[in-house]
Amino acid sequence: MRPFFVWPLAALGISIIIGCGGSSSEPVSPASSGQEQSGDAQSKITESSGLKDPSETKAQQARNAVAAGAQTGDEKNYAEAIRYYTEAIGQSPDDAELYQERGMIHALLEQHESAIKDLTQAIDRNRTEASLYRWRAEEYFESGDFDSAERDIENAIALKPDNSEFYVVRASLRAELGRVDEALADYQHAIELDDRAFHYYLRGTLQAALDSPEAALEDLTTAITKEPDQADYYLARANVQISLGQPELALADYGMAVECDPENANTLQRRAGFLLSQGDNDAAIADLTAALEREPGLLTARRLRGIAYRMAEQYTNAVADFQMVLDAGLEDDSMRAELLYQQGVALQEEVNHEEEGNHKEAIEKLKLATSLKKDFAEAYFAISMSYAELSSTDPTKVDDAKSFLNRAIETDPKSSEYLLARAGLYQAEAEIQKILEEGNPAEMIKLAHADIQRATEANPNDDSAWYSLALISTSDGDDQKALQCLTRAIELNPGDDRYFEARADIQLRRQNFLAAIDDYTKALEQNPDRPDLYQARGYAYGEIGRSEDAASDFDKADRLTPPATESSSETDDEQNPETPDPGSPE
Repeated sequence: MRPFFVWPLAALGISIIIGCGGSSSEPVSPASSGQEQSGDAQSKITESSGLKDPSETKAQQARNAVAAGAQTGDEKNYAEAIRYYTEAIGQSPDDAELYQERGMIHALLEQHESAIKDLTQAIDRNRTEASLYRWRAEEYFESGDFDSAERDIENAIALKPDNSEFYVVRASLRAELGRVDEALADYQHAIELDDRAFHYYLRGTLQAALDSPEAALEDLTTAITKEPDQADYYLARANVQISLGQPELALADYGMAVECDPENANTLQRRAGFLLSQGDNDAAIADLTAALEREPGLLTARRLRGIAYRMAEQYTNAVADFQMVLDAGLEDDSMRAELLYQQGVALQEEVNHEEEGNHKEAIEKLKLATSLKKDFAEAYFAISMSYAELSSTDPTKVDDAKSFLNRAIETDPKSSEYLLARAGLYQAEAEIQKILEEGNPAEMIKLAHADIQRATEANPNDDSAWYSLALISTSDGDDQKALQCLTRAIELNPGDDRYFEARADIQLRRQNFLAAIDDYTKALEQNPDRPDLYQARGYAYGEIGRSEDAASDFDKADRLTPPATESSSETDDEQNPETPDPGSPE
């Protein structure tokens, strides 16, 4: 996207309007919405595409080629236009407009040096035309010459201080350079000169980027009020609503954007991305399917649909979508690696424990991903998980699982998830060694404990790491440390009932009955159908003499406990509500 949200074709009189039925893939052009155009170029480029007769001038032929290019999007038309402009300049070397128009085509093709040269020639022939400085400012910016860009836009403003568009351009330049206060002042000046919706939209998007969502919301709402048929305005406001924690309002704005521009694949894709983030996989799939019907070659939509299919557990469709993107001939190894990773994970999630063939296919895809991207920690981790699953029927796969997990940790040593996974492997290996009565299970447990401790250090905000450390502290008999770890886990994630239950169990063992009751209550608030929690809380109530509360909890536990069957192996202790086993933190 060009930094100032302006299109060269607009300067040539070929409008690109965004709104109902238009394209929302790029922003609205100020020039296309009634702003004054440079010179007489607009009046000259009004011919329909195609040559009329051989008597037309070279300039007319060039402008017709430009119009054809705007209709078809074929760069060959623009190359043809440049050739005609060059011939026209040969016939009229002092015509500033010809240089300007050829420069605009170079700009459209992102040939910035050529555009600057042509615009300089135009300025040399017409030094009082403000728009020439404005256009050259853009090209200087694109080529990285910010000082020249600023000098040119200052010249444009000096020549036409009442042109709001020039202040918009300068605001965009200043925003890119980090001078946001000056940028906001320029947008305000532009609004004072021309109270247009587009100016509020631009300022609103800057406010959003500056993490000022309330100010952004006000500007974008004003823009929508003034021009309610602009899809981009709703899309921008939807992003702000998300940042304000208003997903329902965001969804409404996405809906309005689609209503304004129902045939635009990118708009549908944007809404699908939001729906996917909200867990509405089916709606996301529907939007992405509609987007692909409108634009079958939109690979980003196909990849996103693959992810949506994966999240919806439609694994075959997911793998097929990822494969179609791969078959499109992507040359970027990182992109191919990511798609292979997505395929591998989809195959991994699809497998059940009797179908180890899918795990093997998943491993093949994931290994291909790591061959394309050597530092792909997520892929190494996924491979290790597949080998871990296979080890349930083939213990020799434990070494493979550990090897790839080590690769993941080497690649990303700060991942608490990987460290906890390796700790789990060590613990599983220790159990196997105990059963087989071989090896050194104590050493495996020691390694597991070390990885769990490292996990809390690598990511102090990982509540699961603190929970794991609490469990091993309990097994080591260090209840005080376990309580500290569980308190930290609860601070990080108070929505996990396991943490309250584990802390309550420790408090019950330590005969801190009131603290235990409080934690069991919090666990039950999140998981009210657990008979064992009612039973444990009832026991605590009984210990402090609150017999009615105890009886109530025991009654709830009885009602929630399913009837015993003949095959039940419940012990007398488990059937006796007055002597419950509070369990362990696990």
